[in-house]
Amino acid sequence: MTPTWNQLQEWITPRRLERLWDNVEKMPSGCWLWRGAQTDSGHGQVYCCGGPVRVHRLTWLMEYRKDIPEFVWCHQELRFESLVIRHLWCTEPEPINRLCCNPAHCVGGCQHDNLRDIWNVSRPYKEACRAMPCKAFATLNPTPCNAFAMNLTPIVATCK
Repeated sequence: MTPTWNQLQEWITPRRLERLWDNVEKMPSGCWLWRGAQTDSGHGQVYCCGGPVRVHRLTWLMEYRKDIPEFVWCHQELRFESLVIRHLWCTEPEPINRLCCNPAHCVGGCQHDNLRDIWNVSRPYKEACRAMPCKAFATLNPTPCNAFAMNLTPIVATCK
């Protein structure tokens, strides 16, 4: 569950902010690596506003100071889909660094965009996906979904 901007403002205190940033290591590449708790999938996670929240979604919310839309128009499915915050510019030390929580390294999109990112960036993921019975990767549309139809502004940044 990702909190709203208003919920986060009520929850955040100087002590909670300090504890959050104590778990972030800022790298020369520009990545902010989360050194605290992780989900089973390897994303940073923190307890916030009554439940677990992925850290990259929390820092996105803190940076842009507006709610993350629940849905986005997906051009692949031609319907509204759940919005995901994708890791785009963080490729070291992993193909897609799920521990980076720098909002400038992430962008919104639908799950099709997220899968396409993984497919395009990572050969080990490609090999694992080829072994899967699912044909989702074979039918991905190269046109990115409109993550910003809900009034989000894309931020473009690259690791140095």
